[in-house]
Amino acid sequence: MSQVFTNKIKSAKFVNPPENSVIELLYNIDESTLCPFHIAVNFSDPAFLDFIKEWPLEKLEKEARAKAKAEAQVFFEEKAKGYSKFEILSFIDKNNKDKNIIFECKLKILDTFIAKPKNKALQLKIRRCKTLKELLGLYYGI
Repeated sequence: MSQVFTNKIKSAKFVNPPENSVIELLYNIDESTLCPFHIAVNFSDPAFLDFIKEWPLEKLEKEARAKAKAEAQVFFEEKAKGYSKFEILSFIDKNNKDKNIIFECKLKILDTFIAKPKNKALQLKIRRCKTLKELLGLYYGI
């Protein structure tokens, strides 16, 4: 694999959040042709090990967190006002178990919406939420 992809990878991303067990990479076959390739996250696969030497998992995870943060920001701010009810429900269903989006939503709720003085019991409940629906249910129950 290393001969095929060495210095030819242009981008890589997880294609199945929140599991993050499959990576799609785009690489140059020649000067003008990009080719997609899917590879499973498998530390016993030599092809995967060659891939992460060139494109570390930390880089993929950082990009996934940045994408989740941007989506959560959009959800909680100005564009959420323009969403239809069905788009909001679709977003919640689609991202219900996405750990990155849940984390970003928790931060947004804790930073923005929890009134001072700090309510430690409520903060703990928010931190323990495992799904977006559970988090939003707790938030709207406040």
